[in-house]
Amino acid sequence: MIRRETFICDCHSLEHQFSIWYGEDDNQIFFETHLINSGNWYQRFWGRLKYLLGHTSRFGAWDEMILNNDDVPRLKNVLDKIEQIEINNVADRGRD
Repeated sequence: MIRRETFICDCHSLEHQFSIWYGEDDNQIFFETHLINSGNWYQRFWGRLKYLLGHTSRFGAWDEMILNNDDVPRLKNVLDKIEQIEINNVADRGRD
């Protein structure tokens, strides 16, 4: 079982973070990002309303995440575990 690992931006803003985990039941990798939440309640409401109505921006609705160099081994470890599980799943399918 791979537990959820959460990475916070090197700028230390909790608005810039992502989590990654592996769901064994679904055999899927989950990657969840936290989108920025800037502005007052009216600006956030207006932005969400435009999104629901299908408005898109040529700039996209994204921000950046600066991965702290100290977190790289932790991210690599999670991805290596996921890769090993997938290798084992493929090997097990060959035994059936």
